[in-house]
Amino acid sequence: MPDAIVFDLLKNDPDIGVADRVWPEWAKTPAVKPYICYFIESVDPVLAHSGKAGLSRATVRLECYGATYTATKAIADAVRKKLNGFQGTVASIRVDAVIVTDGGRAGSIMPDDGGQTAEWMRAVLIAIWFADANN
Repeated sequence: MPDAIVFDLLKNDPDIGVADRVWPEWAKTPAVKPYICYFIESVDPVLAHSGKAGLSRATVRLECYGATYTATKAIADAVRKKLNGFQGTVASIRVDAVIVTDGGRAGSIMPDDGGQTAEWMRAVLIAIWFADANN
């Protein structure tokens, strides 16, 4: 379920600017920049004193890729702005909250070749609380 939430929130958003190039874990090769890969790190049930709460919490790492550092940072900033504090229904799933958990400090990487084959990446870490009938 977190896959559907992430994909539907990010695809074709003009402020983010990656069209439908949002993929789980690895980009299609060769990937046209910009794009986003997401990794569902964990999905855990939310429990209350009385037992199941009907919610799950997903921890997700989004990796934003662009042709330049500036473009990549702009994508990550747009993702943070779109997702932080989101509540609503996405892909027919009730989302109680999306919270950005990295404080905007997730790093960037670039090959050690002086930028000749720059593969700029900026990560955004989020937590999603969503309705889950199994929990």
